[in-house]
Amino acid sequence: MIHNSDYLAFIESTEKQTCDPWRTYAQVKNYPVIEESALNFLETWARLTRPTTILELGCGYGLMSARLLALLPEMKLTGIDYNSENYAVFKQLEKNETRCDRFTFKCGNVIDLLPKFEEKFDWVIVDVDKKFYPEVADVISEKVKTGGYLIADNVLWKGWVAVAGERKNPEPIRKWNELLFRNQNYETLLLQVGDGLSISRKL
Repeated sequence: MIHNSDYLAFIESTEKQTCDPWRTYAQVKNYPVIEESALNFLETWARLTRPTTILELGCGYGLMSARLLALLPEMKLTGIDYNSENYAVFKQLEKNETRCDRFTFKCGNVIDLLPKFEEKFDWVIVDVDKKFYPEVADVISEKVKTGGYLIADNVLWKGWVAVAGERKNPEPIRKWNELLFRNQNYETLLLQVGDGLSISRKL
Protein backbone atom coordinates (compact mmCIF):
# COMPACT_ATOMS: atom_id res chain seq x y z
CA MET A 1 0.00 0.00 0.00
CA ILE A 2 1.28 3.48 -0.88
CA HIS A 3 1.59 5.84 2.08
CA ASN A 4 -0.62 8.90 1.54
CA SER A 5 2.18 11.35 2.27
CA ASP A 6 4.36 9.71 -0.40
CA TYR A 7 1.71 10.45 -3.00
CA LEU A 8 1.18 14.02 -1.74
CA ALA A 9 4.91 14.71 -1.82
CA PHE A 10 5.03 13.44 -5.40
CA ILE A 11 2.00 15.32 -6.69
CA GLU A 12 2.75 18.60 -4.90
CA SER A 13 6.52 18.89 -4.96
CA THR A 14 8.22 16.61 -7.49
CA GLU A 15 9.71 19.46 -9.50
CA LYS A 16 10.70 21.41 -6.38
CA GLN A 17 12.47 18.45 -4.80
CA THR A 18 14.28 17.53 -8.02
CA CYS A 19 16.08 20.88 -8.17
CA ASP A 20 16.62 21.23 -4.41
CA PRO A 21 20.25 20.41 -3.46
CA TRP A 22 19.17 19.68 0.12
CA ARG A 23 16.74 16.99 -1.03
CA THR A 24 19.23 15.73 -3.60
CA TYR A 25 21.81 15.23 -0.85
CA ALA A 26 19.30 13.25 1.20
CA GLN A 27 18.47 11.02 -1.77
CA VAL A 28 22.11 10.38 -2.68
CA LYS A 29 23.10 9.61 0.92
CA ASN A 30 19.83 7.82 1.75
CA TYR A 31 19.51 10.26 4.64
CA PRO A 32 16.13 10.35 6.44
CA VAL A 33 14.59 13.84 6.38
CA ILE A 34 11.22 15.40 7.10
CA GLU A 35 8.62 14.84 4.39
CA GLU A 36 7.94 17.79 2.12
CA SER A 37 4.26 18.07 3.03
CA ALA A 38 5.14 18.32 6.74
CA LEU A 39 7.82 20.92 6.06
CA ASN A 40 5.40 22.93 3.93
CA PHE A 41 2.98 22.95 6.85
CA LEU A 42 5.67 24.10 9.28
CA GLU A 43 6.62 26.92 6.92
CA THR A 44 2.99 28.08 6.96
CA TRP A 45 2.88 27.71 10.75
CA ALA A 46 6.04 29.79 11.01
CA ARG A 47 4.47 32.56 8.93
CA LEU A 48 1.50 32.57 11.32
CA THR A 49 3.36 32.40 14.64
CA ARG A 50 6.58 34.29 13.68
CA PRO A 51 9.07 32.55 16.02
CA THR A 52 12.29 34.47 16.62
CA THR A 53 14.12 31.59 18.31
CA ILE A 54 13.95 27.89 17.42
CA LEU A 55 15.68 24.88 18.94
CA GLU A 56 15.79 21.86 16.63
CA LEU A 57 16.66 18.53 18.24
CA GLY A 58 18.04 16.11 15.67
CA CYS A 59 18.67 18.73 13.02
CA GLY A 60 20.74 16.41 10.82
CA TYR A 61 22.55 18.37 8.14
CA GLY A 62 20.05 21.21 8.40
CA LEU A 63 17.45 20.82 5.66
CA MET A 64 14.57 22.04 7.84
CA SER A 65 16.82 24.58 9.55
CA ALA A 66 17.78 26.16 6.23
CA ARG A 67 14.19 26.39 5.02
CA LEU A 68 13.01 28.10 8.21
CA LEU A 69 15.99 30.47 8.29
CA ALA A 70 15.28 31.50 4.70
CA LEU A 71 11.63 32.12 5.55
CA LEU A 72 12.14 34.32 8.63
CA PRO A 73 15.06 36.77 8.35
CA GLU A 74 14.66 37.89 11.99
CA MET A 75 14.83 34.35 13.40
CA LYS A 76 17.80 32.53 14.97
CA LEU A 77 17.96 28.74 15.08
CA THR A 78 20.01 26.37 17.23
CA GLY A 79 20.38 22.80 16.01
CA ILE A 80 21.58 19.78 17.96
CA ASP A 81 22.82 16.61 16.29
CA TYR A 82 25.08 13.74 17.30
CA ASN A 83 27.07 13.82 14.03
CA SER A 84 29.61 16.66 13.91
CA GLU A 85 30.12 16.19 10.14
CA ASN A 86 26.59 17.45 9.50
CA TYR A 87 27.63 21.01 10.27
CA ALA A 88 30.16 20.94 7.44
CA VAL A 89 27.42 19.73 5.09
CA PHE A 90 25.16 22.59 6.20
CA LYS A 91 27.85 25.17 5.45
CA GLN A 92 28.53 23.53 2.09
CA LEU A 93 24.87 23.62 1.00
CA GLU A 94 23.88 26.95 2.58
CA LYS A 95 25.35 29.65 0.35
CA ASN A 96 23.87 32.60 2.26
CA GLU A 97 26.37 33.82 4.87
CA THR A 98 23.74 35.74 6.81
CA ARG A 99 21.69 32.58 7.32
CA CYS A 100 24.83 30.70 8.36
CA ASP A 101 25.46 33.39 10.97
CA ARG A 102 21.95 32.85 12.39
CA PHE A 103 22.45 29.08 12.71
CA THR A 104 24.21 27.64 15.78
CA PHE A 105 25.18 23.97 15.67
CA LYS A 106 25.74 21.92 18.83
CA CYS A 107 27.13 18.40 18.55
CA GLY A 108 26.26 15.79 21.16
CA ASN A 109 23.53 13.87 22.91
CA VAL A 110 20.32 15.86 23.24
CA ILE A 111 19.62 14.64 26.78
CA ASP A 112 23.10 15.69 27.91
CA LEU A 113 23.06 19.09 26.19
CA LEU A 114 19.57 20.34 27.04
CA PRO A 115 20.30 21.14 30.73
CA LYS A 116 23.09 23.47 29.58
CA PHE A 117 20.66 25.77 27.76
CA GLU A 118 19.49 28.67 29.92
CA GLU A 119 17.47 30.21 27.09
CA LYS A 120 13.84 29.39 26.37
CA PHE A 121 12.66 29.13 22.77
CA ASP A 122 9.55 30.10 20.79
CA TRP A 123 9.66 26.72 19.06
CA VAL A 124 11.30 23.45 20.02
CA ILE A 125 11.29 20.84 17.26
CA VAL A 126 11.89 17.17 18.11
CA ASP A 127 13.14 14.81 15.40
CA VAL A 128 15.66 12.61 17.21
CA ASP A 129 15.92 8.82 17.20
CA LYS A 130 12.38 7.71 17.99
CA LYS A 131 13.41 5.53 20.95
CA PHE A 132 14.50 8.69 22.79
CA TYR A 133 11.21 10.60 22.44
CA PRO A 134 9.94 9.76 25.96
CA GLU A 135 13.27 10.82 27.51
CA VAL A 136 13.11 14.12 25.62
CA ALA A 137 9.55 14.66 26.85
CA ASP A 138 10.80 14.47 30.43
CA VAL A 139 13.32 17.31 30.04
CA ILE A 140 12.13 19.56 27.21
CA SER A 141 9.21 21.48 28.71
CA GLU A 142 11.30 24.06 30.56
CA LYS A 143 13.00 25.02 27.29
CA VAL A 144 9.71 26.14 25.67
CA LYS A 145 8.45 29.66 26.29
CA THR A 146 4.94 30.16 27.62
CA GLY A 147 2.82 30.54 24.50
CA GLY A 148 5.51 28.77 22.47
CA TYR A 149 5.27 25.50 20.59
CA LEU A 150 6.70 22.03 21.08
CA ILE A 151 6.64 20.28 17.69
CA ALA A 152 7.49 16.64 16.93
CA ASP A 153 7.81 14.82 13.62
CA ASN A 154 7.01 11.16 12.84
CA VAL A 155 4.35 10.83 15.53
CA LEU A 156 2.29 8.49 13.30
CA TRP A 157 5.41 6.67 12.03
CA LYS A 158 3.98 5.18 8.84
CA GLY A 159 0.90 4.09 10.80
CA TRP A 160 2.94 1.73 12.98
CA VAL A 161 1.65 3.45 16.15
CA ALA A 162 -1.74 1.86 15.44
CA VAL A 163 -0.40 -1.67 14.89
CA ALA A 164 0.07 -4.00 17.83
CA GLY A 165 3.30 -5.98 17.85
CA GLU A 166 4.87 -4.03 15.00
CA ARG A 167 8.53 -4.96 14.55
CA LYS A 168 9.57 -1.30 14.39
CA ASN A 169 8.54 -0.90 18.05
CA PRO A 170 6.38 2.23 17.95
CA GLU A 171 5.93 2.19 21.73
CA PRO A 172 8.18 5.24 22.36
CA ILE A 173 6.10 7.27 19.89
CA ARG A 174 2.87 6.09 21.50
CA LYS A 175 4.23 7.14 24.88
CA TRP A 176 5.24 10.58 23.53
CA ASN A 177 1.73 11.17 22.17
CA GLU A 178 0.10 10.02 25.39
CA LEU A 179 2.37 12.16 27.57
CA LEU A 180 1.56 15.30 25.59
CA PHE A 181 -2.19 14.77 25.46
CA ARG A 182 -2.25 14.14 29.22
CA ASN A 183 -0.02 17.12 30.02
CA GLN A 184 -2.17 19.94 31.41
CA ASN A 185 0.53 22.47 30.56
CA TYR A 186 -0.03 21.99 26.81
CA GLU A 187 -2.77 22.18 24.23
CA THR A 188 -1.90 19.48 21.69
CA LEU A 189 -2.97 18.67 18.15
CA LEU A 190 -1.88 15.56 16.27
CA LEU A 191 -1.95 16.24 12.54
CA GLN A 192 -2.03 13.73 9.69
CA VAL A 193 0.58 15.67 7.74
CA GLY A 194 3.64 13.92 6.34
CA ASP A 195 4.51 11.15 8.78
CA GLY A 196 2.48 12.85 11.53
CA LEU A 197 3.15 16.09 13.40
CA SER A 198 2.27 16.90 16.98
CA ILE A 199 1.87 20.62 17.68
CA SER A 200 1.71 21.50 21.37
CA ARG A 201 1.19 25.05 22.64
CA LYS A 202 2.60 25.68 26.10
CA LEU A 203 0.07 27.34 28.41
